[in-house]
Amino acid sequence: METGKFINFSRRFLILIFVIVLSLLIYCQIKVEIYRYDLIKLYNFSYLKKDRVKFVPFVYFIIESKIFEKNSCYFRNINLPYKEYENIHHIIRQPNEEYFMRFNIEYNAYLMYSYYNLEELRCN
Repeated sequence: METGKFINFSRRFLILIFVIVLSLLIYCQIKVEIYRYDLIKLYNFSYLKKDRVKFVPFVYFIIESKIFEKNSCYFRNINLPYKEYENIHHIIRQPNEEYFMRFNIEYNAYLMYSYYNLEELRCN
């Protein structure tokens, strides 16, 4: 009888862990999509209005980037949309000038990964 209770408890515990992890994955993906919407609203980035080139969950992208050290090109090019925005709107930044910019390194790299091909970026 005791082993049956233990197996039942461990099965419930594993299901609980699975539900918690799945909830965190969904929460992170929702946060990224809200961030994407905010970028479109604030900067009207044209690349975010195109269809995605590839889609992987944000958490997978972060794990692949941090643990396996992939996707470094996307992290190096996170300023590209902001530079294009400044060129389109003729904004000239002075050295050491402070200004507000909606910026999250991981989110921006993920969006670059989702909407750009490597051939479109400067990865040298």
